Amino acid sequence: MNLSEILIRRPVISTLVICDQGKTPGKIIYQKWLVRLRPLIITTILALIGIGVLGGWLFSRVLTIYLIPVLYTYLEAGWKKLSRLL
Repeated sequence: MNLSEILIRRPVISTLVICDQGKTPGKIIYQKWLVRLRPLIITTILALIGIGVLGGWLFSRVLTIYLIPVLYTYLEAGWKKLSRLL
């Protein structure tokens, strides 16, 4: 049995078992949706936070490795030109 069969069979079998207990399929689907909604939201929020952290880390690397040295070089050249004029 592979993963796709498990993902499909488990909800179907649990729905059939609960239907035998007298609950309607609509009520079963709603209850299962409530149970699965919280982990889904938490996973989504953590993924977005992770992307934000990774983006911030990448921006800081680019800033440290490339932008600051380039800005320093241009500012240094500007200060030298300004000091020659004065």
